[in-house]
Amino acid sequence: MTAEDQIAVSGTLPGGAILSVHHRGGTLSGPGFSLLIDGTDGTLEVTSANGYPHLGPVTVRGARGRAQLTQLTLPDGYDNYPHLAGTPIHTLAHAYAAIRNDLVDGTTTAPDFTHAVKRHRLLDSIGRSAAEGRRVRLRAP
Repeated sequence: MTAEDQIAVSGTLPGGAILSVHHRGGTLSGPGFSLLIDGTDGTLEVTSANGYPHLGPVTVRGARGRAQLTQLTLPDGYDNYPHLAGTPIHTLAHAYAAIRNDLVDGTTTAPDFTHAVKRHRLLDSIGRSAAEGRRVRLRAP
């Protein structure tokens, strides 16, 4: 192998919650993407068959307490582009609309350069941790 196909990250978030992430590529079975959030009040699970939740349809299931996970549906009016659902440009249309709305309304809902810097710091810390074999703290913004 010449490239890593799995990344495991664990840590503590600023509010004290524990975070554990396992990203793997090249899987032969199961959902291509799976996000599981266990909280005090219940569980949310987001899956995508193609492995890229931003490029195709996702399934969201949830449960309160110890109940069985059941599929959740979007509230009416949440999707401004339902005719694009399931296509690679669905998320892109929402992203461009958020950027447009931020520019017109003076809001800050779309990711910006500051978000990109935070993500790059995270990725750099993951790389340094793997290379040095030690826990690496994220640098403050």
